[in-house]
Amino acid sequence: MKKIETIIFDLGRVLMHIDFDAFPNKLEIFSEDERAAYRPHVGKLWKLYETGKMATEEFIDALFPIFNDKFSKAQLLEAWNSIIVEENKEIVLLVAEIQKKYVTAILSNTSKSHWERSLKI
Repeated sequence: MKKIETIIFDLGRVLMHIDFDAFPNKLEIFSEDERAAYRPHVGKLWKLYETGKMATEEFIDALFPIFNDKFSKAQLLEAWNSIIVEENKEIVLLVAEIQKKYVTAILSNTSKSHWERSLKI
């Protein structure tokens, strides 16, 4: 039997709490009907961005016309990053204990902007 040497954690919904409604809420898009109109377009871009096939600037540039230039690019980025809410304090405490015995790492499909926000929280 192999000895465990490294324990790997995911960022979203493990180390960090995520609120997917924060993005449309920050843009004051509250009704489900209104959200539904944007969902397929944003979803397509989100997959490209979260899988590294699109840089942050490209992602925000592509979001801009979807919302009919209603929001600035800075507002879109701020809203996008708002889904990263806070660290999961219970897991962070567990990680601290685990690090006393094992090497730990993070493996995540998160975007660059979400990673950067996570580091600031």
